[in-house]
This record gives sequence, C-alpha cells and structure tokens, in this order.
Amino acid sequence: MPENINNQMLFYRLFLTEFADAFAAISKSKQFDVILYVLKNLNSNNQYIGTLKETAARSEVPYKTVQNTFNEMRGKDIMRMKQNGVYMINPKLLVYGPLVAEQRLIKEYNKLSRVMLSQTCQKSEVDTDNT
Repeated sequence: MPENINNQMLFYRLFLTEFADAFAAISKSKQFDVILYVLKNLNSNNQYIGTLKETAARSEVPYKTVQNTFNEMRGKDIMRMKQNGVYMINPKLLVYGPLVAEQRLIKEYNKLSRVMLSQTCQKSEVDTDNT
C-alpha cells in the first residue's frame, strides 16, 4: 500500500513470482503450493481458470488438498467463483494487470456473489469436476 512521508510517495514493489518462489522454498505446505500456483496463473482480469481436477493435476497436489484450499480461500473472501472452473482473486488484495484496471476489477468482483462454504457450492464443482 502506498504511503506518503514528507510529501514523497513511498510504496512496496513486489515481484510475485520471485516472492512466491522464495516462500515456497521454506514452506512445506501443499496448500501454499496451490495458492502459489493460482497466483502465478492469473490472467489480466484477475481470474484463475481451471477446475479443481485440472489444478490438482497441473500443480501436482492431491485433489482433496486443492478442494480444501479453494474452499478456504473462498471462505476468507480471497477469491470468488465466477462459474465452474473460473475464479476471481479479490482485487483489493492483489491486482494483476494495469493499474487503471483496478477499479473495474473491484466492481466486477463485488458483483460476484460472496459464496461462503456451503454444501451446494462444494457439491456443484465436485459433481461437474468428476465427470
């Protein structure tokens, strides 16, 4: 977050890939591996495209771990499901793409229903994913 000190705008600059790789090296958590995989594969609309099954295969993490991680991320409003296999990362936490897109992405994100962990949500993707 930018900070104004002595009329100078200070900010943090984060190189996501390098930052993530550094933390992955010290983390033994497979859930962290899932989060990093999702963040490294966002498109310019702050979206991750991939079903749970595809994500498990591509990230080489067990399906159940991917499912639990996605449910936790959705429950903490880190991401929302746009449709089966399409998730949007909360642009208040991370924006991938040009800075001018931030407000547009926030509006789009806010239009998506905030889905807390419910059997309906979990079941809808599990059923679709395992076909």
